Amino acid sequence: MFFLPRFFHRAFSYPALLIGRFAFCRGMLNLFPFHNNLDGWTIQYTPEYLDTYKVSHAISIGSIEEHIFLLNQLATSSLTYVGELRNSFAFHKEEEWQVSEFDYEFMRYQGQLESVVSDYLIQSATRTSIFQDSWKVGGIGYDSNEDAYQRFENVARCTEGEVGLSVREVCNKIIHAIKFELECVCAEQQRLKYWSGKCHLHGVQRGKCWHVELNVKQWGFVLQYYYDTVDIATSE
Repeated sequence: MFFLPRFFHRAFSYPALLIGRFAFCRGMLNLFPFHNNLDGWTIQYTPEYLDTYKVSHAISIGSIEEHIFLLNQLATSSLTYVGELRNSFAFHKEEEWQVSEFDYEFMRYQGQLESVVSDYLIQSATRTSIFQDSWKVGGIGYDSNEDAYQRFENVARCTEGEVGLSVREVCNKIIHAIKFELECVCAEQQRLKYWSGKCHLHGVQRGKCWHVELNVKQWGFVLQYYYDTVDIATSE
């Protein structure tokens, strides 16, 4: 068994990836060379490798982890940020129909937040789906598709329709949602409205409506655990 310290293992990328982490698997080292260029470490696919592993797109695990990290920060810091807006911009308005400085900044924050969260969820979900399709993880070791999801509580729940939840199914729901909403709640003491860290995904499958409530912070933990366990599986 070929073994490298965890630091080196996480420094390179999977064979199915262009940049990110590189997993040394049995029989793969002779199939392709890797080299360093101005953009960092890349993999040069050989015809033998492409024929054996059917690689589709080059997926950056590092970018997925970056999005996971940022989503977790956004999901846990909304109340604090809104509080800072309240302290920094004028809240007073002479007439009820007027828009205060705080109202304007809060509306801008809501728009930016929804756009960023939606975009990062879609990117991480599509890349994870492509990663699973390209690797066929179960064929090279341990597929943590369901175990990673079950590792954490209160990740998601289906409130309408029939949805079997796992890493792959949540990714599918993120990708195929036709309606996306952030769940906002009100802090009673501060009287501030902020993002609870949950989002609602709505869609239709085979003529039947479905609705999934997703806890973004917990979902980030699931994805991180999923890729960490794939690390372990492919390095054994």
